[in-house]
Amino acid sequence: MNSSVGTDTSLPVHILTGFLGSGKTTLLNRLLETETLNNSAVIVNEYGDIGIDHHLIEASDDRFVELAGGCVCCAVRGDLALTLAALLEARLTGRCPMFAQVLIETTGLADPNPIINLLAVDPYLAEHVHLGATLVTVDAVNGLNTLATFAEATQQVLLADTVLLTKTDLRPASAQLSERVRAINPNARFVSVTTEQALPAADTLLEDRGTPGAPHSHHHQHTDDIESFVVRRSQPLHPAVVPLFVEALAQQLGVDLLRLKGIVQIAGRETGSTYHGVLHAAQHVFHPLAAFTDETYQGGTELVFIVRGRAHAFVESLLDAIALEVADTLTYHPLATDAVRTATDV
Repeated sequence: MNSSVGTDTSLPVHILTGFLGSGKTTLLNRLLETETLNNSAVIVNEYGDIGIDHHLIEASDDRFVELAGGCVCCAVRGDLALTLAALLEARLTGRCPMFAQVLIETTGLADPNPIINLLAVDPYLAEHVHLGATLVTVDAVNGLNTLATFAEATQQVLLADTVLLTKTDLRPASAQLSERVRAINPNARFVSVTTEQALPAADTLLEDRGTPGAPHSHHHQHTDDIESFVVRRSQPLHPAVVPLFVEALAQQLGVDLLRLKGIVQIAGRETGSTYHGVLHAAQHVFHPLAAFTDETYQGGTELVFIVRGRAHAFVESLLDAIALEVADTLTYHPLATDAVRTATDV
């Protein structure tokens, strides 16, 4: 919903938000494949001081990266106003492509209100950019419970121009969820998306549907007792460790695991060989391990957790215990080989 009027020279800033695990990054990757976003800057804002999403947007650098088609990706490292100003300066000085619009992917716990207000009240930004479309993802599996539990999710829907209902290939959207979303924001466009079906035209999704007006109230709230942390391993995990770890997390944390997203390094069949995969979960829903094809990534396992409650030490110990159990099993199994035993070390 617009809070300022764009001029012929100002650039639209679109907001892509949605609660943790609702499919924002997946949607962003699909949008970046379209011609509409060929000439765009992308800002990835991640929860806390830990980031992994910028590794999963097809290409990445520490701050700016030119994506296929000319997009520029920037992982936020501080104040959003400074990040936007740095992007605009880089554009004007030729240090990055002449993008025609900006797309901000927010953290899953973000209230879009401060971003909307920032674009309207910051003197420098108001001169160069204006609010475009606000897209919000709501997943069909967890959406109803999320809207009932987390104030952030409700606020996101309230400020949406378009609500994209995701994961309907895992579970059809319930009438209760649709009614709840429409009750929160009856003016929003409601679109169902699946991984198999083509997206609506990107230029239609990013169409300015708002009415210029005064900035929104700055009041917003966050759910308490949420912890973010990263689990790292420099040595590859044995293939058997990953499914056991996933099963244990689902049993022990359940819906308190708000999001798990990251890269796992797994030992291959040949001695010394490894491969990487992407692990992703939201609440009790775990997605199959997906291929990670960024050949520039040279790191080990990096898993970013966002959990309700304090669980960092427990998760670290759980992974160590499972890795040790797998190693012990292979050590005393008569068919275990030296290569397999070495690959289980973490």
